[in-house]
Amino acid sequence: MRTRRARKPIITFGIAALGAALAVPFTSLNNGADASTVRARVTPTATSGSAVANTASAAGHMVQAKVYSTPPKLTNAQLGQIKKSMDESEDAPDFRGKQSSTPPTGPGTSPPGSKPAVAAGDFMTLRNTTIPAGGTKSAVDEPSTANSGKYVFQTGNWYAAYSNNIGTNWSYLNPATIFGSGFCCDQVTISDPSYNRTYWLLQYGNHLTIANARNDTLSSWCSYTVTPANIGQPSGSFDYNRIALTSRYLYITTNMYVGSTAYATVMRWPLYDMNQCGTVNYGYFYKNTDFSLSPVQGAGDTMFLGSNNTTASGGAGNGFRLYRWADNSGSYFWDDRAIAPYVYMQNNTGQCASANGVVLNWCQRTDSRMSGTGVLGAPAVSNV
Repeated sequence: MRTRRARKPIITFGIAALGAALAVPFTSLNNGADASTVRARVTPTATSGSAVANTASAAGHMVQAKVYSTPPKLTNAQLGQIKKSMDESEDAPDFRGKQSSTPPTGPGTSPPGSKPAVAAGDFMTLRNTTIPAGGTKSAVDEPSTANSGKYVFQTGNWYAAYSNNIGTNWSYLNPATIFGSGFCCDQVTISDPSYNRTYWLLQYGNHLTIANARNDTLSSWCSYTVTPANIGQPSGSFDYNRIALTSRYLYITTNMYVGSTAYATVMRWPLYDMNQCGTVNYGYFYKNTDFSLSPVQGAGDTMFLGSNNTTASGGAGNGFRLYRWADNSGSYFWDDRAIAPYVYMQNNTGQCASANGVVLNWCQRTDSRMSGTGVLGAPAVSNV
């Protein structure tokens, strides 16, 4: 088994990550308190608890993908399946991000063109590629990129493409067919240079598919399937998926919807075993006390995960729960943190328009769930 050198993580959970997730100025938090004030009010409490994770197993299946030179267009039947799955997910409890046509009630904000121009030399564009050019694409793109040197894998709603030359040329896959029928929408991907692998998570109507491939062979994938029944629930659906790596595991966070209950769910899959495409024993847990857990990027031998929508300290916008799960342990721990209260946005309650009135609501799909977190010195990866 190959191992990677671990480093002690410095977690950037807290108000910096919360501010990025909120996508609103810090001045709107806590009725006008600035970032330094809010950060100073984050106070620790005693460790809340620990538990032993559950375990399950899954068998891997090799898939040789059909590769397209141009983006494949989804059929009407495939688009119908996507729409059906999305309609069902938006009827699920809590919130999934339904768009509203209601005009905003808040003050207009200045359009981007009114901001000072970027000075020459402030940044350099290395590559600017439209993906997919001419293919089927959702208005809500939710892109995700795995980059390992010259090998790049790019996904979005509802396409997938890879490049072997830093984005100069692209080959396309069809996420609606590559791993069977029932594909819904969300995808997220990440690259692990130490194993020379790319990992790909796809959301279906009633299950998730987790796949991996060599960075230089992104048309040949080993796939695994997980349903709610595989992790302790008779049925249900998933949404708001995230992935991250530690030295030994691929961590997956997702919201699992079972009837009227939403569970924040965490799974960890052993990298070495997945890469062999055999039977994998993975760990998992789920909680109905939390919602939309987000893992850190750049972790070493311990994964940290956080939620700002938790029953701790009075509910969403009033507390923060931090989980930690060491690679060498079958148990996970959590701690609660009291933070300065702020208005937790959900159900498209954000209100902001362009000053010229052309855009009715920049904040139409904004909510306060965690979307990106990381370790100091490591980039955060998100799929919003």
